[in-house]
Amino acid sequence: MITPSDYKDRYVNLKVYLDNGRSKTVSVHKYLMKSLGYHPEGDGAFKAALRTHGMDMVLRVDTGSGINLVDRKLNDRELKMRNKSHLDLSLSEERSDGSVVISTQADKAITDATGKKKIGEKFTERDWFSMAHYCFLGKGSPEACQVVLQLAHHWGLTDEAHLQDYVDKWLGVDCNGFVGNYLFHVVQENPWTDIGVQYWDYGPDVTIDGYFDHRKPYLTAWEQMVAGKSYLMGKVKDGVIVQGGGGADTAGHIVITQPNDRAGRPGGKFAIRCIESTFGHTREGFVDNYYTFKSVSGKVFTVDRGPGMKPGHKEMDVVIAAV
Repeated sequence: MITPSDYKDRYVNLKVYLDNGRSKTVSVHKYLMKSLGYHPEGDGAFKAALRTHGMDMVLRVDTGSGINLVDRKLNDRELKMRNKSHLDLSLSEERSDGSVVISTQADKAITDATGKKKIGEKFTERDWFSMAHYCFLGKGSPEACQVVLQLAHHWGLTDEAHLQDYVDKWLGVDCNGFVGNYLFHVVQENPWTDIGVQYWDYGPDVTIDGYFDHRKPYLTAWEQMVAGKSYLMGKVKDGVIVQGGGGADTAGHIVITQPNDRAGRPGGKFAIRCIESTFGHTREGFVDNYYTFKSVSGKVFTVDRGPGMKPGHKEMDVVIAAV
């Protein structure tokens, strides 16, 4: 399985295929959340272009396990089959080079006069608006970021030479944007075209406590962490998981550990490698540090988050549960 570190590397070494036949590698690395760093003007300009042009190019998306080509030409064939059969099906074509061609996915129901009976579907790009919007909110997957950047270049919102500047200005990832996408797309194996933004999906927009409500019991001893497993650490205040959604200094926080990666420390308490996107580090973005044990009271651990943390962010109280 792709590890959290592997998934982080997909963001910070993101290969974007351009419509001029070239590709460019950029880094989606900064910390971004709706209340910190979100720029509605960039989001709005992209959505206005999508509304005007639609998906007017063949997208080439690296999924980490292969290339998906997103082509409007499949829409008509897919719609005819779905409206004829009334089955929820999707077409795809596998090419000799191993790439898979998919449609832009028809998803709007046509109902009868009562509005209750579904009698067919028509083409819409509604879900692509949502996928793009979440990239500008710090919640996009690596694949969604590729889509935004390919289209932004195609429509002239940026050029090849300034693609990284566009990323730095408009895009980023927050803590549950990273962890939630990893859990939803890697652990749960949902397709990249499903952005997973409903609460019950445990995707990138879940409040921090939501990731833990089905992962009890929480650990009560540092040594309970098994080397080959990943664990979630959720920020706690006054014994309660901080849900998140506030400003940078009052927001909740979630971290995921790297399996099979720990380091010895004096006193016998190992350090555990943690992957996160955080405002609390001087780099304000992806951080790969070894957390060390400070103390535990019941199920609440106090951890040292390693070097480079800002004042007030060096230590954190967390609960820990297995992925």
